[in-house]
Amino acid sequence: MKNILVRLLFVALSFATAGSANAITCSTGDEEVATACSDEDVRVSDSEVVSGVEKLLSVYSQSQRQSLISGQLEWLRLRGEACNWNGHPAESLNECMVSVNNERAEELRQLVDVQRNQIPDKIPALDLESLLDEPVDLTSYGNDTLIGLLYFDNSFEKARAPKTCRELYTLSSGAWHFTMDTTGQNASGNANNLCSQLLFAAQKRESKNFSDVNFQDVRLFAWEVLCFAFRCGDGYELDGKSTHSFLSLSSQGKLKITSDKLPAWGDNACAGTLVVSAPLFCIDGYNVRYQISEAGDFTGRGRREALVSMLFFPSEGTLRLQLMLLASYDPTEKSIRVQQIDQNSHIEIRLRAD
Repeated sequence: MKNILVRLLFVALSFATAGSANAITCSTGDEEVATACSDEDVRVSDSEVVSGVEKLLSVYSQSQRQSLISGQLEWLRLRGEACNWNGHPAESLNECMVSVNNERAEELRQLVDVQRNQIPDKIPALDLESLLDEPVDLTSYGNDTLIGLLYFDNSFEKARAPKTCRELYTLSSGAWHFTMDTTGQNASGNANNLCSQLLFAAQKRESKNFSDVNFQDVRLFAWEVLCFAFRCGDGYELDGKSTHSFLSLSSQGKLKITSDKLPAWGDNACAGTLVVSAPLFCIDGYNVRYQISEAGDFTGRGRREALVSMLFFPSEGTLRLQLMLLASYDPTEKSIRVQQIDQNSHIEIRLRAD
């Protein structure tokens, strides 16, 4: 069965590649496009995608291979649009095609790593490839709507909202970009966070360690959260042990914790006070909206963890920072530690090495 699936896949690939170049964009008859398709870098990057597909097929189950074939065909369709919209090739066509291929090759490498990490634990096969094509609203967050449109080569002649994570990743790795105003940049980060939540959450393993931990209790979050908040401002840093929680700071008289609505905007809106009103909290003028996943073991370390998405609003109308974090419980300090997830990691949960 595997050989049949491989043949079907590469028959499909043959329609999308001509001498390992992109026939979807090469078939326009445009001389500039034809020149780009003969570029050595394009051919090399295209072969890396094919190699990644082969490696993934070798470790996937039959059902996963079916999803991979469907997903790869959808990616090929989007690749044709990523660098050449309506007969208009991207300004830097060669670089664009290499970028799209490299993004997919990296996705495939991460999918292989995730699959290999799941096999030793005998976890049911994950179908992350299918999740990439699952419809998801990438223009909104909670009850608030954010404007999120992609534009081809920064031109306002063509705009679209990505409807799946594959569209987001493939098109934005090509010549499609979010608007460059404040709202657009925020929408871009928001869309990537939503896709990360979708793909990372599917990788949860069961874990009974520290099952009584309530990750929704923001008072238990460690000192790192304060540091993250201040780093998104004007370079402020906090000194102290990284395992000090909001609760311990309160017991020391250094922080007052209240449960109420968020105060008015402004730098002194909640100075010295932690205002908690899920899914929001406020610390020293930084309004923070957070979303926490169900608890489980997401990294295979056998510990109790949760995925956290945090958005910081230091002033009215301006979203200054978005973070994806991995939270885990520290039984020694009785607090929740957080580590930042690498925002360039779309599939695999990779922590930043600060």
